[in-house]
Amino acid sequence: MKKSQKPTNGHSILTSSRYCIILITLLIKLSNEQNIHGGSEYHQSESMDLYRSFEQIVTTKGYEFEEHFVVTPDEVILRLFRIPGTKNEIKECKDSGENILNKSVVYLQHGFQDSADGWIAHRERFASVYVLSRAGYDVWLGNARGNKYSRNTTRPTLDNKFWDYSNEEIADIDIPTSIDYILNITQQKKLAIVAHSQGTAQLFYGLWHNEEYFAQRVSIIMMLGTASRLNTMLSPILQLQANPIIQKIQQTIFKMADIHEIMHKSSETALMKFGCVNLTFFCNEMVKYMDNENPELNDQERQKVMYSHYPAGSSIKQYSYIFQLIRSDEFRTYDYGAQQNFLKYGQEKPPIIDISKISKVPIAMFSGTKDILSDIKSTRWAASQLTKSLVFNREYELGHSSFLVGKDYSFFTKDLMNLMQKYHPVRDQCPEIDTVADSFLN
Repeated sequence: MKKSQKPTNGHSILTSSRYCIILITLLIKLSNEQNIHGGSEYHQSESMDLYRSFEQIVTTKGYEFEEHFVVTPDEVILRLFRIPGTKNEIKECKDSGENILNKSVVYLQHGFQDSADGWIAHRERFASVYVLSRAGYDVWLGNARGNKYSRNTTRPTLDNKFWDYSNEEIADIDIPTSIDYILNITQQKKLAIVAHSQGTAQLFYGLWHNEEYFAQRVSIIMMLGTASRLNTMLSPILQLQANPIIQKIQQTIFKMADIHEIMHKSSETALMKFGCVNLTFFCNEMVKYMDNENPELNDQERQKVMYSHYPAGSSIKQYSYIFQLIRSDEFRTYDYGAQQNFLKYGQEKPPIIDISKISKVPIAMFSGTKDILSDIKSTRWAASQLTKSLVFNREYELGHSSFLVGKDYSFFTKDLMNLMQKYHPVRDQCPEIDTVADSFLN
């Protein structure tokens, strides 16, 4: 694969113009496809998961659902989802007098602009939540501050203070608060973590900044589509947006309009749903230019479900941090500018997140050779740094979104689950209950 070059000062305008032409061409083709094909047949044949809530998707497939609200030290209300098991399993355990709550716990951390919804987008046979639940795990799903599920605070209003967050706040506050709550409720000593995309970058920061905390509470961290340095990423759309001129224009508009959050409205999700359900070309072209060199690696029907619940929203600050990582050849914390950096960090540049120092928590990396967001060069760099903690590192023919809705999901059902059994095994379950469930329908 040839490496795409990031725009330089001498070519930035030309590069921006080229991508604008690409986008205009896509819009013309989209219009033509809509006129020819309409779209009603997609609605008639598509799964009802397109229109269901998280709870409805889970419960209609026969799983128990719980919702928990957790307040962080800085007064943000986080919404956690829990799948303690299947309804039949819990009923049989209760009838037999067994304690269904004494299970090994797994916590799932989503990526940028996503929510817990991404983990249940795939077919029941493959979606990580169901695979883990059927294996006998107590599954918990986080929702980072600012997304559609965690947009509340104990303060009277969502003021500017609420939106002043990026990866550091999520890693320093949200994830530890969630972990402590989960371990307290379940009375377990440790849990395992599965993270995707920016969720892995948050955990890298957390491990670098406070590894002792995680070492005491986490058995292993499974990283899917690992994100750290993004300077070699190949997504044309994100490369265009990372252009310093584009970023300056965007930040000026955000500041003038007093905008602190992005892509959170239901209308934006509805637009994504319309495009992916009615215009297959639109969805595949978006995926191709955003995160996956080969969209055909994804289950096309379940890709529609995933994007029908996406995006979930985030802060402008977190949005800007993505482009900071793309423009820089170093993995650093948030850059406030020299003066503010000195006040916050005691130095003019933000600190480097030195993941080579991570040594106490086992890490497993699952990378995609067709991933153009967390591209293979960046994931290989991350793996090369983890000399003291990396216990598994394998590359698969997958794109970035394939880690949620890929046709071939053996990386999870086989490799990841084998690692889970080794580092965070399932506790003994109720007698005569089959937790493998090979007979589950798609």
